[in-house]
Amino acid sequence: FSTGLVQVGDHVLQGLSPLWVDSSTIDPGTPMSERLFQALISGQTHFDQASQVFERTAAIRKEINPELLPSTLGERFLQLDGYIPLLEQILDFLPLLPSLMGAQEPSAYLVLAQNRDELRPTGGFITGIGILRLVQGRIDQFTIGDSYLVDDFSKPYPPAPEPIERLMLAGVWVTRDANWSPDFPTSAQQV
Repeated sequence: FSTGLVQVGDHVLQGLSPLWVDSSTIDPGTPMSERLFQALISGQTHFDQASQVFERTAAIRKEINPELLPSTLGERFLQLDGYIPLLEQILDFLPLLPSLMGAQEPSAYLVLAQNRDELRPTGGFITGIGILRLVQGRIDQFTIGDSYLVDDFSKPYPPAPEPIERLMLAGVWVTRDANWSPDFPTSAQQV
């Protein structure tokens, strides 16, 4: 079991090794996001191997009863179990990263700057709103501006949700207050 986990880690590190190995071949001016993108593309074989080893290792883990191990070893074994779901998520996520970084087509992301001094369900009042656009790991566009500047009151706005109307005396629901749901996807869609 432990050998399998070490092999998984080794495959992932080999896949990411262009980030730190042989830095003499990398232009020092190349942004980290582009270096990461290239490592993710070139490391796919290693990441696939890591996933295969992980599947076999997870199957082996199911066959081990920690209660039959010496107590200190059993406790550490159970602690290690807590990291297995995270490792699985990382291995599932690695193949998706190139696409998220604009491998096939540009990827655009909504960026919200929040002020935690004025709490909202997602963390804080939206003070800045921007767009981040990635093309093959390169930041193609990044703009962020004052959240008040995106409002256009010449257009209709929906009425404010009851709590915003009651607590903040707001008659309309503006973009900077759209993160009223604690569910990030819901709030992002509202924004």
